[in-house]
Amino acid sequence: MKGFNVAYCDAAIAALLAANSNLMQTSVKEALGSTVYGKGDTLGLDAIPEIEITSQIGRFDPDAVLVTEEFGKTDTRYWPPHSDPDHQPVIFFCDPTDRSKELGQFLQKYLPSQPSTKVGDLIHQQETKQVWKELASDPLSVTGATSAISCIRQGRIMFSVILNYITQELYIACGAGIFHYQLSAEAIRRPESVNLSEVITNGEAIVFPPLGQLEGAQWDVYKAFVTFLGKTGYLENFRDSMIFIEGSSSQGDGESSSCLHYARPGGPSRILYLSSFQFSQKPIGFILANGEKIGEWIHWLSFVRFAQRNGQLSLILFEIWHERPWTKEGILMSTSPAYSIFQPIQPSSEHSLIDVSQLARFPNPSRFRSTLLIAPSDNQWVLHTMHQHRYRQIHLPPGIPN
Repeated sequence: MKGFNVAYCDAAIAALLAANSNLMQTSVKEALGSTVYGKGDTLGLDAIPEIEITSQIGRFDPDAVLVTEEFGKTDTRYWPPHSDPDHQPVIFFCDPTDRSKELGQFLQKYLPSQPSTKVGDLIHQQETKQVWKELASDPLSVTGATSAISCIRQGRIMFSVILNYITQELYIACGAGIFHYQLSAEAIRRPESVNLSEVITNGEAIVFPPLGQLEGAQWDVYKAFVTFLGKTGYLENFRDSMIFIEGSSSQGDGESSSCLHYARPGGPSRILYLSSFQFSQKPIGFILANGEKIGEWIHWLSFVRFAQRNGQLSLILFEIWHERPWTKEGILMSTSPAYSIFQPIQPSSEHSLIDVSQLARFPNPSRFRSTLLIAPSDNQWVLHTMHQHRYRQIHLPPGIPN
């Protein structure tokens, strides 16, 4: 990786570790308390990480754009109206607390008996791991509440850093490779002790296994998937994607019901359902961003760009769109190529850049939505289905780990 990208990745790591340190030192009662931050009814478990991340990134690069959902509108005055990537600012996309609903429910269980207990002390109690598993599924490395930061520069996703609050692990996807790193007690107390070099040296590689190595019912594994189907509009968007042949029931009684592994997954960490963390329990054929906000799926793109096996990409990415797309809050849940943020580098190029000038038109860029599918590159059923519907495969600029 170039020095510029290393510096920005180190800044993202520092911001997440500082946010984690602050949240771990917060009492259960404080984490569940309402604040006047952001939308006015934000819980401490959301506000505390975001305040720290915003402060850290702002000090590191005051000219960078930071897009978060909780804070609301971001300052887009300096975003150019044209799509030339060379003139676009560095943009950080941040989800300070993903799966905050589940984290709140988890802490609520301990509020009556342990209101003054620090969140970090609670999480480190061995019996609480089982409580999270029963509440929010497993494996914890995939299903834990997380905080995530991704960086886009000159139209390219440069890296993503995800921190798992429940397992106290870091996951990093960048030009140097894809790693996970277990935080020590010292790292939690002293966030400045961890940087990208430390993660590369003492972390472990994250592997995205091919489905072709499986024996037996391989075709069924190709169809196993994870997506979000809660709340109004998501089931409708999913059904219109035509990935499966559905029945007429409003509950979705077609083939997808038997293939759906989990319907309320986290956002940033969903990509890890395709990794070795999940593979040993139940291999997953694909994940879907089901018309969800950009903060849920932007972090996946670094894994798509940098995950490799034997010199070949491990993951494939498709953009799904409908002739009559659904909307939420007036925002399209799926975008045709003309409205997509993925635009060809040149008219004849198969590789796409991320056109952030599209987002500058939104009062709150974090509300931009898309329907995206990611699968292991050897998922033949996905390839056949996507090409059958003529959904566009997105090829990100090559990123060879070094």
